[in-house]
Amino acid sequence: MWRLIIILCLGMVIIPTVGQEAEPTDEVTFFDIFYDSPVQGAITDATYFDFWRFQASAGDELIVRMRGENGLAPLIGIAGSNREVIVRSDMDENGVQLPDAEPNSTAELGFTVPINGEFSIVATRAGREGGATTGTYTLIIIRANSPDMQRAQARQAVEFRCNEDIVTSALNIQLPNPTQPVTYRITVYGFDQFNPAIRVFAGLEDEVELCTTDGSTTIGDTLTFWDMPIQSITDDNQSSQYELNSVGNLGQITFTIASVGGGRGRYLAVIEGLVLTESGQMNPVDVQMGAIALGSPFSIYMVKAQDTRIDPYIAQYLSDGSTVTCDDAGGRGCDTVQSIQNMVINMSDGTLIAGDRFSAGLQITPESMDLVNLQFLSRSPNATGEYRIVIVGELPVLR
Repeated sequence: MWRLIIILCLGMVIIPTVGQEAEPTDEVTFFDIFYDSPVQGAITDATYFDFWRFQASAGDELIVRMRGENGLAPLIGIAGSNREVIVRSDMDENGVQLPDAEPNSTAELGFTVPINGEFSIVATRAGREGGATTGTYTLIIIRANSPDMQRAQARQAVEFRCNEDIVTSALNIQLPNPTQPVTYRITVYGFDQFNPAIRVFAGLEDEVELCTTDGSTTIGDTLTFWDMPIQSITDDNQSSQYELNSVGNLGQITFTIASVGGGRGRYLAVIEGLVLTESGQMNPVDVQMGAIALGSPFSIYMVKAQDTRIDPYIAQYLSDGSTVTCDDAGGRGCDTVQSIQNMVINMSDGTLIAGDRFSAGLQITPESMDLVNLQFLSRSPNATGEYRIVIVGELPVLR
């Protein structure tokens, strides 16, 4: 068992001189750390470890990550209330020593909490008191089995059960919490072997969860887009539709587009019920690629309803702080995005969705499952009214 040793200089006085290396101190630095909140610290030759205290319950599954910076080779341990280290990142579960972490790398440690109580993360360096690296670090602790984490993992699942079927995820679309009564309707049409399924997560804690492959309400719909001739929906295996009625404050809503049995092919999805109600309003939408679809592009469009004066405009916010925008898909500045001027969807209930030269669009090719942050707004800031989101994507064919 690894015990952290604090060097005490007993019976000896050392007077530092100019240029003398710093001596380790007998001071133990305690800080508090909270779940999912990164903290920063520094390791020097004088102070080569920090204690970060946290509370945990028996059965919690924890993940601790320490990223070394400015030359630091990170090492982490978890100690009980007596400061005795229980597990550490440079030993495997059988107690076998692992190679030291490299400078500026990330050390990770998993730990299942045995009892309720206070524990500490010991943030130090490879070699501890005998180590040679110094620098700064960023530390985070995550509860891997927390409800939030479990919900996120469920949304990111490659495959999941949809009633009696096993389906493969293609795309997640996250809509913000509607503060007013609203009716969202999502319709997905499949082509080739893509047999659509729709899953819905909603509620402050995803207490609403359901999945459907039912497309019976779409029989009789006709549609055309891009170079595809007019298609008529005659079989409910070609489509799926779900309508979600909210009285407001339902929490974040996530729609997952999936394919029954992992069938490959292209899909077209339409989301209705989205509205700009105020001047200058921007509606956020996050999308997340399914793991199997990573690396394949999807196109997302904003199409105004027939009776509004909205001038559709989409902005994508990138991780470096920059933005990608589009006013008119296929037009100047958006010429890499295929226009949907010829897209017409006639639904059997009389709803007409028609693209035009003012429809905005972006083509996005995610290489990771990170959220893609989008904003939907009107270039004419005073215009209000309803719009639809149209998505054309695919579950790529296996090579």
